[in-house]
Amino acid sequence: EQTLSQQQLAFGDGESIRVELARWAGEYVRLRLGVSGSAGAKVMWHRPRVRGVEGRGSDPLASIRIAPEAPPSSGRLRRNGRNPDVVLVLLDAARFDAFSSYGGLLTTPVIDSLAADGTRFGRALAPSSWTAQSVPSVLTGLYPDALGVEHWGDALPIETPTLAELLAGVGYRTVLWSQHPLYKRWPSLVRGFEQVELPGPEDLAALPDAEDLFFDHRPTFAFVHLLPPHAPYEPPLPFRGSLTGWYRGSVELEPIFLNQFPYVLDPAALDADDRRYIRESYLENVAFADSLVGRIIQSLRDRDRYEEALIGVLSDHGEAFLEHGIFLHTNLLHQEFIQIPLVFKWPASIEGAARVIAQASGLVDLVPTLVDGLALETAGRGFQGRSVLPMVFDDATPERCHYAITSGARKRELADPRMMIECLEWKLHYAPITEVTQLYRIDTDPREQVDLAPEHSTVALYMRQELLRQMFFNRRLAGSGAARDAEQTLDAETIEQLKALGYLNGD
Repeated sequence: EQTLSQQQLAFGDGESIRVELARWAGEYVRLRLGVSGSAGAKVMWHRPRVRGVEGRGSDPLASIRIAPEAPPSSGRLRRNGRNPDVVLVLLDAARFDAFSSYGGLLTTPVIDSLAADGTRFGRALAPSSWTAQSVPSVLTGLYPDALGVEHWGDALPIETPTLAELLAGVGYRTVLWSQHPLYKRWPSLVRGFEQVELPGPEDLAALPDAEDLFFDHRPTFAFVHLLPPHAPYEPPLPFRGSLTGWYRGSVELEPIFLNQFPYVLDPAALDADDRRYIRESYLENVAFADSLVGRIIQSLRDRDRYEEALIGVLSDHGEAFLEHGIFLHTNLLHQEFIQIPLVFKWPASIEGAARVIAQASGLVDLVPTLVDGLALETAGRGFQGRSVLPMVFDDATPERCHYAITSGARKRELADPRMMIECLEWKLHYAPITEVTQLYRIDTDPREQVDLAPEHSTVALYMRQELLRQMFFNRRLAGSGAARDAEQTLDAETIEQLKALGYLNGD
């Protein structure tokens, strides 16, 4: 520690004390301000401030706020005044490193082909580690707690437009097709969709017909939310058993069983073969999901809608295999829970987009990216995400922080929220109920195995302060809405489907 200034003032004086901090520019420091006085005196600091030098740029840890004005509206994805078809395929619970284009050992030829034809985002982050908080952000460009979304069916603010509403406003035919029970009792998420097809999870090999997606002369926006590779890991032949035929153990793959680790069962009860079997069963389901995307792409080719279509493949969150003590997802925000594949195949007439983007991006960037590229009307509303088109086409390398949150509960009364902020090389996890704080250097420890919070307490304190500021801003934003869609009570069928997926307790 160094003493930067120490002054003795006479009783009654009020004086500004200025200290030069330029020698520590770019470093994390802790400043201590102390005062003392004689008995009976009142001594205090009044409005202490740290001021940056003009021209040095903004603090990269500034809160992720809604842009003060509408996002860019370049229209650079349009050609001759026409909008392309937009097809987004969401693979539920797909972690990034399960795909060969992200370094995975499993060959996933469809996603790899799309990545080669377009743009692969090397570090794409979900805003939450489970579907009910992530998908609303995908469709609005705002973080879950800024939307007031914590549990199944929480209503979205009516004044917050969904992506489907924005695209319908410029003449798109909007189609939602999903096997996930999420949409059956959540009116907020289906706002703006002209056609809604919810076949249920009974036949995971089912896909929308091309005729359902492309019905007339209008451009189509199709949001296809597939359940695979989400548990249970039960793909059809030839995928089932393709990697696990060697296994002779008795581990159950039902989500209700896997969700017991480490809360009821000791992870040590599984040996190396059991763990390998669970992970490879998941990879079989990933291969199945990749094949489903291939069938969708083939249907586009059959209708001559592939070349000029904008096709995105993404996930809502990842999947864990005891890297931090638990299976599946929902509860934590480490890399395996929120880093997801994100690939875009741009319209063929758009040149210069075949590349890999190394900078971190987020699923909250999806809506502002389409607003930018398709020149959508937003009535002046901004987003917490940002358009990625400058990164793709202009080689821009913005320094941004990324945020994620999970309520971590299958029931409201069992809430155990977790929050995460990632900025530059640092990533901080925070549990507000227990105040447990973890800090990682993701440039040297991307799998987040070494907690540096005790060693770098100043960095942890600074980032936790900014994380709490972000939480406060998001909650205030969520509370400012004038009206919301009506919240829905889950029906018995939907509850049973959510239990089967491991999202609700069995009682």
